[in-house]
Amino acid sequence: MSLKGAKRKGNSRRKRKAIIAKGTTDCYWCGKPLTLDTSTLEHIIPISRGGLDHHNNTTIACVECNGARGSNMPELA
Repeated sequence: MSLKGAKRKGNSRRKRKAIIAKGTTDCYWCGKPLTLDTSTLEHIIPISRGGLDHHNNTTIACVECNGARGSNMPELA
């Protein structure tokens, strides 16, 4: 499925900072401790699979988990 037409809103760093400020400081998938500089913005349901770019569908993950997961659904990761 193509990402063409998928809309991503705004600044990843700002969104990651907000998530960390709310107390989430570990990778969503493996639990590795993260900082603003070592985290990536993760869409729990990927945009390419119909997920929204909304705070209810985003969290932080380490680079390794986010990259390995690709656009798989959570139950397939």
